[in-house]
Amino acid sequence: MRGLPNNCAVIAVSQAGLRTATHLVTRGFSAVLFGPQSLPAEYSPPAKVNWFDDGIHALTERVFGAFDGLVYVMPMGIVVRAIAPHLRSKHTDPAVVTVDVGGRWAVATLSGHEGGANDLAACVARCLRCEPVVTTSTEAEKTLVAGIGCRKGVSAQDIETAVITALDNAGCDPAELRLIATVDAKEREEGLLAFCQKHKLPLRVISREEIREARINCEESEFVRKTLGIGAVAVPCALLGGTKTQLITDRIACCQVTVALARENCMW
Repeated sequence: MRGLPNNCAVIAVSQAGLRTATHLVTRGFSAVLFGPQSLPAEYSPPAKVNWFDDGIHALTERVFGAFDGLVYVMPMGIVVRAIAPHLRSKHTDPAVVTVDVGGRWAVATLSGHEGGANDLAACVARCLRCEPVVTTSTEAEKTLVAGIGCRKGVSAQDIETAVITALDNAGCDPAELRLIATVDAKEREEGLLAFCQKHKLPLRVISREEIREARINCEESEFVRKTLGIGAVAVPCALLGGTKTQLITDRIACCQVTVALARENCMW
């Protein structure tokens, strides 16, 4: 396993895709940005773009061996056809992630486990505040989402203690935990990021607007409402962080951290 790629390219083939790609790199995702020369001359993205004019297949031939992570912002069919001639081995091929032009999903497409595409998808999803899609068997069998709220400056150890307490209370195995979800105001909390990195858990960021629109009926905190403009964090994030979720524990408070657990209802 090579871990999270650190030499990445982000590639778009349309103006809509380039807007999403630009949003990604301006939100702190370090990468070289590529866009099609055919876009209108008056379009001026707020980031440095390496323009290409010879098509996605020719560009892919150039970048496939030059970067260890490739993020394509375009339909997956285009991506599959572009990378297919260059595939050699999961041990050497770059990690490939596909993002829809609307920035709703970051799909680990190639070299998910061995090449770091699962981690790359999680990183991209965190920056775009969208859903990371991972299909490798070891990850797909995990069904727990932990929604987390915390005070500013809380440590990774305190978060770990709170999460373990919630899992113990629910009688759940930590190995079942698929991802952590939190509100956008907490996406840069160092303790939370360190906890996720230590346990190799993707962090899903839920916007306060999404929480308000969901109107989830749960216990609320006046302090949280005054601070963030929403009444609760842990329960809404647990439910909105996954797919087809069902709450299995109400929020627990521990070490200035609140945790709620939800389980995704897989078809099997």
